[in-house]
Amino acid sequence: MKALLAKCIQVNAVPVIVARRISYSTYSLLTDCGVVVHQFYNQLYPYADENLANLVRQKLSLGYFDVRVGNAPDARMQRFFTLNLPAVAKEARRKFDEHLETISAYAETRMSYKEFTARIRGRFEEESEESGWEPEAPDWE
Repeated sequence: MKALLAKCIQVNAVPVIVARRISYSTYSLLTDCGVVVHQFYNQLYPYADENLANLVRQKLSLGYFDVRVGNAPDARMQRFFTLNLPAVAKEARRKFDEHLETISAYAETRMSYKEFTARIRGRFEEESEESGWEPEAPDWE
């Protein structure tokens, strides 16, 4: 993920991720910072690998139920690239530009994942020495 973000920053492109599945938390975080995500929910194998596709479908083998075979994109994939992507591109660019500094710091490993998510979600607060808070000493000291 960091490599993709760094490359997109370098060429000034909004990242577009097309994947079989993305966890909800990852999807939510990425879309909040302007990354466009499309899930296609299937494993796609070309006709040339149909025997392999049949093998991984078998319950006594890997048992993958979501395997499809074909050389052409399905209607859902075509709809994403022709309708959905153009519809969200402008807003994705705005979000990506808005969070560019934070994304860059994370992609270049100058920021932890925890801080990255907190900043994107607007939950990050700078720690200051003036806050007056100090952790309690454990009872065993």
